[in-house]
Amino acid sequence: MKNKIIFSDFDGTFCEKDIGHHLYTRFSGGKNKKYVEMWKKGLISTKETLIRETSLLNVDEKQIYQFLDRFRLRKGARELYTFAKSSQIPFYI
Repeated sequence: MKNKIIFSDFDGTFCEKDIGHHLYTRFSGGKNKKYVEMWKKGLISTKETLIRETSLLNVDEKQIYQFLDRFRLRKGARELYTFAKSSQIPFYI
């Protein structure tokens, strides 16, 4: 049997919505939008966008967890993760 591994994107794949976008917008007071527009125009890289957005965040760990509770996993996501774990298949998000 060949080795198996699962890689999954999170925003919009494992979860129904793009949580990162909502998180950055909410906890930067919308100040991240200028960086998203720069990224869309190809003026800055994805990495640079995320670095700049993260620098704007004004939030603590408790607030992040409360915010994340509002979002739903995509149908079957939990089962996929449980299957991978019980089958000892590495699962990375």
